[in-house]
Amino acid sequence: MSVRTITWETLLDVYADVGAPYFVEVLRVALARYPALLAKREMVFGANAEARWTGEEIVRQYQAGTLTHPWMGRRNGLAGAELREDITSGAWRTVRYECSSKGVDNRNWFAVAEFVARVQPAVAPGGG
Repeated sequence: MSVRTITWETLLDVYADVGAPYFVEVLRVALARYPALLAKREMVFGANAEARWTGEEIVRQYQAGTLTHPWMGRRNGLAGAELREDITSGAWRTVRYECSSKGVDNRNWFAVAEFVARVQPAVAPGGG
């Protein structure tokens, strides 16, 4: 079964002469700027990461006193739904987190010590 696809470019072509001028202009500008905006987004994501370690590697290094990157990042930060789900499901052990040796002024970043405190029951002896 074939599925017809309508692209934003097609929409612009169809509405260029009949659509509301504001809508047509905003769509035209958005399509023109899309490659630059996409490149900027890709460049920004991960820009602060110096390393990427699993949660288990981070905790192991923290407990051993060998941690060289005491800051870590996760989408929406320490209080975000993503990290909460990682911890609840136990996936934090295998998820690779961005890590940095210096603090990052960004709501997605937090101290490893705070992460370890949240997962501590799961890493305590007999805790899993």
